[in-house]
Parts: sequence; structure tokens; C-alpha cells
Amino acid sequence: MKNKKMNLGLIVLFIGWVFLPATLFIKDESKAFEITDSSKSFKVIVYHLGVISPLSLYKYLKDEDYYFVLYDIEGNVIFKPSLFYGTSEMGAYDSIEFMDGDKKELFYPGDSGHDSFQIN
Repeated sequence: MKNKKMNLGLIVLFIGWVFLPATLFIKDESKAFEITDSSKSFKVIVYHLGVISPLSLYKYLKDEDYYFVLYDIEGNVIFKPSLFYGTSEMGAYDSIEFMDGDKKELFYPGDSGHDSFQIN
């Protein structure tokens, strides 16, 4: 009975590791660059993720190993895409941008073109 519980626990841990997204472990050393909006109220930091699991290796091989976080001026997190989000180097450098207008928005590459996040 003890062996079955231990085996089940190991299987659960293994499956958890297989699907572990590298976006859970972003750190300053993985910072690729940052973008600040025109009013200097918000900034996006783009991170280049490492390989820590089979899922992150898959993202790396698909060239989706860049992730971003939107911060306010005080460093508080305003927006993060899904933990399973990833974009290419070209998408990160060329497609993440702030748009000023009636409402301030952040545009970023998504699955089918651009997605956006409205900033208050």
C-alpha cells in the first residue's frame, strides 16, 4: 500500500514537472529588454526564458521562449499573460508596444495576430 502511494506521488510530481512553465521562474538575469510608455507611467519588461522542463524545451524549440510582464511606475505587476504564453524573439522586439489614444493599450503578439490589454 505504501509503495502504491509513493509511486502515485512520483507520477504526479513527474507530470507536474513535464508541464512546468518556465514563466513561473522569471528573474532579473533573464531580462532581455524593457519598453516604457510615453508618459513614463508603465513599463514592459521582456524576459528570455530558460529550459527547465519538457514544456519549456518545446517552447524553446518552437521559438516561443520570450515572456513579458507589465509593471506600473512603482514596480507593481499590472498584467501578465498566461503562464503558458510565449513569443518569438522577433515578436518580442517588434510587436510589443504601447498605443496612446482615448485609452492607453498595450499590444502584444497573440495566437492569431495581436492581442491587447487596456491600461487604466
